[in-house]
Amino acid sequence: MKRDMELVRKILLIIEDKYEDTALYNIEVEGYDFKKVAYHCKIIHEAGLISDYDGDYAEDELSDFAVGSLTWQGHEFIDAAKNDKLWKKAISL
Repeated sequence: MKRDMELVRKILLIIEDKYEDTALYNIEVEGYDFKKVAYHCKIIHEAGLISDYDGDYAEDELSDFAVGSLTWQGHEFIDAAKNDKLWKKAISL
């Protein structure tokens, strides 16, 4: 699966907006399917932008997933990504 930086941005904005003190489960992003969102949450965690990612499987299929809060790096990333001019310049590289 290819990395989609627009999806990364959308996921991080959702986490920033909705996370309070417990994990967020099965984040939904309009226009993206469940597996693509879950995969991107996993790689966002691997990049150190969110504190946790956990996927649960049933019959060898992802059944649900949960994410934690933004890390310091995640906040820095999303603060920069909120600037549309900088964001468009960054993703065009």
